[in-house]
Amino acid sequence: MNITTDVEDPRWATLREVEALVERVVAAVLPNDPRNLDVLLTGDVEIQALNKQWCGKDSATNILSFPSPD
Repeated sequence: MNITTDVEDPRWATLREVEALVERVVAAVLPNDPRNLDVLLTGDVEIQALNKQWCGKDSATNILSFPSPD
């Protein structure tokens, strides 16, 4: 699996080796999955805007997921 992690909110950067942490969590949840995965670590303001744009809910959430275009 190819995992791309984008740390947008600087508060996530305070975690040591945040990208490695994401990779360990994904490997535990999706073992042997060949798909690609993009992970965005952001703050409440951005996640609320994304949640409103894509799901029509004007509130922050802890996870948003989107299917692959293929």
